[in-house]
Amino acid sequence: MTNPFLNFQIISYYSPYIYVEILKNNTPAIKAYFNTYRISNSSNQTFMLRNATIPLTTLYGKTVQIRLVVNEVEQHEYVVAGDFRLSSVPNQQPGILENITIV
Repeated sequence: MTNPFLNFQIISYYSPYIYVEILKNNTPAIKAYFNTYRISNSSNQTFMLRNATIPLTTLYGKTVQIRLVVNEVEQHEYVVAGDFRLSSVPNQQPGILENITIV
């Protein structure tokens, strides 16, 4: 990994069972939980992909894997994520990060 930030786009409800996980040596290193629905002002905006960032400074120079985890969902809950890319600068929509945990 040559840049300190993982930028991507996501639509997600907040749930303790839905998160983006960064693995180092097949072991969880970072878990990030998002809620893009909290910032939406209208029903049409809830379905828009939002910019998200996970800082990877603790893993700089290491080989990592990205895993989108969905362990359980309630009716009408879902997650969509894509356009993953490393960057030298963060690019996150304010207010969507619920929690980030270094494991």
